[in-house]
Amino acid sequence: MTRTLPDGTEVTFPAHLADAVVGVDEDGDLVASADWAVPGETEFLYPLTPCCHATGKGMDSGLDDDFGGVGCRNCYQWVDPKYGGFVTPEQVTRWL
Repeated sequence: MTRTLPDGTEVTFPAHLADAVVGVDEDGDLVASADWAVPGETEFLYPLTPCCHATGKGMDSGLDDDFGGVGCRNCYQWVDPKYGGFVTPEQVTRWL
């Protein structure tokens, strides 16, 4: 699915995310809104991984060094730690 941002930029993402994607952050990553937000409460926004447009999840390295990180919830590739958390509305630079 392709949507056009107010500045004319087109963003493409899987159709099943149509109701969740709300904008783009300063890095150009899609930002989605959690579907479990409570009306009247703070909206939870999270960045989607560039590889699969999925959320990040904590992963361990499988080694004895206790090093872990964040991986894509879909393909399990290591991604930047930002994908394992939330973003604030101020970090969404372009809204849909």
